[in-house]
Amino acid sequence: MTAEQFRDCFVGERGYEALKKLMKSGNEHCTDIAKCWQERYDLEIAYAKGLRKNSETFQKLSSRTKGSLVQAFTTIATQINIESEAHNSIANILLNKISIPMKNLADTQLKARKPIEDVLNGKFKVWKDKRETDTKYRQRQFDNCKEIEGLYLRMDEIPKTTKNSAKET
Repeated sequence: MTAEQFRDCFVGERGYEALKKLMKSGNEHCTDIAKCWQERYDLEIAYAKGLRKNSETFQKLSSRTKGSLVQAFTTIATQINIESEAHNSIANILLNKISIPMKNLADTQLKARKPIEDVLNGKFKVWKDKRETDTKYRQRQFDNCKEIEGLYLRMDEIPKTTKNSAKET
C-alpha cells in the first residue's frame, strides 16, 4: 500500500481497518525476517560443526602420516578450524545482533498494540451498534413518511363532497 493509498483510505471506519491491517502485516513481516535469520544461524552452526569435524579428521590424518604430508594436513586442519570458528562467530552475530532483537521488537510492538486495539475494537463495536440502530430508525422514519405521503395522495383523490359530508357527521 502506497502512502497516497493509505492517506486516501484513512478516513472513517475503513481507515482504522487499513491501519490495523498495515500494522499487522508489518509485524508479521518482521517476525518472518527474524525467522529467516534464525534459520541462517542454524545453517551456519551446522556448517561450523561439520568443518570442525572435518578439521579433526585432518588432524588425525596428520598424526598417522610421515614426511611433508604432516605439515600439509596440519595446515589444512588449522585453516578449516579457523573457518569453522569464523562461521561460528557469524552465526552468533546473526542470532544476537539481528534475529533476537527483531523478534523482540515484533513481540514488544504486538504487546503494546494489543491493549489499544482491544479498547478501540470495543469502542468501534459500540459505535457500529449505535450506527445500526440509527440506520434502523432512519429506515422506519422513511417508511412512515412514505406511508403518510401515500395517505395524503389518497386524501387528494377523495371527492370534496365526501369530505364535507364526513365533516358534518
